[in-house]
Amino acid sequence: MRLLFIIVVVFLFIGGYMIKTSNDLNLQNKEDVSIFSKEYVKWLFHVGKNTVDTTAMVIKEVSNRTWLPNLNETNSTTE
Repeated sequence: MRLLFIIVVVFLFIGGYMIKTSNDLNLQNKEDVSIFSKEYVKWLFHVGKNTVDTTAMVIKEVSNRTWLPNLNETNSTTE
């Protein structure tokens, strides 16, 4: 569980760093902090939405599968 927490925190830091560098923001400037905050929240929203969409698609695919094999009457051991 601790490893998962560390992975999530590193993922969030990398996302923040990418937003900062791609928009060339100086986080000591109030305007840039405002822009960074808006972009970071928007990015988090998209990550959450994509996670929900992916999870829903996986659940849909798994629920459509037949997990039990077809019963072959010739292999039946009961007489």
